[in-house]
Amino acid sequence: MFISAFSRLPMMLQAIRRLSPLTAFVFILCLCGVTSITLAQNKRQKPPPTEAEEYYDDPPARFALTGLSPGMISVFDGFTSYQVNVNGSGMNITGDAANECSIAVDPTNRNKKVIGWRQFNSVTSNFRQGGYGYTTDGGLTWHFPGVLEPNVFRSDPVLYAEDTGNFLYLSLENNPYPTTMWRSVDGGMTFPTRAPATGGDKQWFVIDNNPSSTGYHFQYQFWDTATQYNGEFSRSTDGGLTWMNPINIPNMPQWGTTDVTSNGDLYFGGVTTSLTQFWCIRSTNAKNGAVTPTFDQSTSVNMGGVIDYFDTINPEGLIGQVFLKADRSGTSTNNNIYMMASVQPTGFSTGSEVMFVRSTDGGATFSAQDGSTTIRSITTNGIGSAPWPWLRMDVSIRSGWTRATPRTTLTRNCSTLTVRMQA
Repeated sequence: MFISAFSRLPMMLQAIRRLSPLTAFVFILCLCGVTSITLAQNKRQKPPPTEAEEYYDDPPARFALTGLSPGMISVFDGFTSYQVNVNGSGMNITGDAANECSIAVDPTNRNKKVIGWRQFNSVTSNFRQGGYGYTTDGGLTWHFPGVLEPNVFRSDPVLYAEDTGNFLYLSLENNPYPTTMWRSVDGGMTFPTRAPATGGDKQWFVIDNNPSSTGYHFQYQFWDTATQYNGEFSRSTDGGLTWMNPINIPNMPQWGTTDVTSNGDLYFGGVTTSLTQFWCIRSTNAKNGAVTPTFDQSTSVNMGGVIDYFDTINPEGLIGQVFLKADRSGTSTNNNIYMMASVQPTGFSTGSEVMFVRSTDGGATFSAQDGSTTIRSITTNGIGSAPWPWLRMDVSIRSGWTRATPRTTLTRNCSTLTVRMQA
């Protein structure tokens, strides 16, 4: 099994942007592990899961670096995959493992990309660290400097790039689950600067890269209820060096992602702890650094099913999480809000589908791309065989997924991280 961070070439992205609102989005998928919701969607077939918390268990394992094999290059459906976690000679390091990858692309030079992942030095130990790699040639060759901090337990990597080309790496630490923000100013070769970032488990963040926004370069972070703080949201107005005291958010959605529109309005999409009710919340004043942010809109969203767990696609946890993205294209679809999630469709007791909805009115209402009230499925294999349980939407960041070969089988340990590019 391999984890892949899939990339389309820049010229392809320019063509994609000119297509329909649905196809104008590139999807990043990583495996690890409208306003009203029908009774059928809210129905839960089994009790909510007990969240598996991140905690120190096995001791750090020695990273041998002596077992080597050829680095993976794989071609599938017209896409070529290049392994990321390799040594200086491009060789695979046998016996280690990696998962939960997150990719960011330098907006000033799209040949520069950084991927962060959970690094396991040995498949015999579940001790994880903050691993990362970078490329300067669009993903053809990768460099694996190591981890953020040797022998320090870290998880849930989330990466983002400023419009200036700096890379930010948000990393979760051991119980009580604080997060730390790391910064790279050399294209991801090193991450020497770090600062406490409040936070909690399943965190996600975004940077406002809109120069015309009053919240330019503000950072916004959301997380779930596994935290030492009384709140699930915080903001940084100084590039991640300091963060405001966390505050609560309406309806407490979690396990989702966040984005900002072209005017700096902040959105977050997530699901309640029951895994049955999806929410899109908005703040129009988070971009005002002089006030404590408030959330003026909270919309329940029909995603055509529920978030399931312990199912075939991922017997160890959730089948996926919720992803939200804002359109900042400057075209007729500017400031549209899109949400996507892997769900168990209404009426089914097993299996999953990737479902997609959009809002053309600032998140007040959601519908399928064609304007109907039918939620759009973007998978084609049928119920129960959707191969991509974890996804990410983005207009500019490239995409990737993790899958097993064949698609219907999974293995627990994965040791090869690859980037996929279309020829």
